[in-house]
This record gives sequence, structure tokens and C-alpha cells, in this order.
Amino acid sequence: MAIEIRHLKTDNIADWTQAELDNQIRLGNYPNGTTLDDIVLPSDWNNDHDTTDINAALDDLGAFTMMMMGA
Repeated sequence: MAIEIRHLKTDNIADWTQAELDNQIRLGNYPNGTTLDDIVLPSDWNNDHDTTDINAALDDLGAFTMMMMGA
């Protein structure tokens, strides 16, 4: 049985640019040398996906709803 994970969409939250992340580094919110590849961006969570492993899904919870798909 597959589980479809539907995240609350984050289209209204723009991804940071490296300059914005650099500002957060200057503020002390991230360690020196952090790049956009090192952080989770809104676009990383913006797509729905399927999983057959409920444990992996539960370990990686965000704001979501679950719909049980046919077996």
C-alpha cells in the first residue's frame, strides 16, 4: 500500500538567495560557510510525493495530510 504525502504548499514563501543566507550567517543564525545546498528551502518541500515506507514518512514529518491509497 502506498501512502501519498500532501504537504501544505509553500509557494508563497520564496527561496532564499545566497546573499540572504549570508545575511543570516552574519546574524549568527547559521555557521560560516553555509550554502543554499546545506539548508532546506521552501521549494524542497513544495511537491507532493508517494512513499511505501510509513516509518520514513513519520520520521520526516512536516505539515501534511495523509490519504490512504488502494492496496
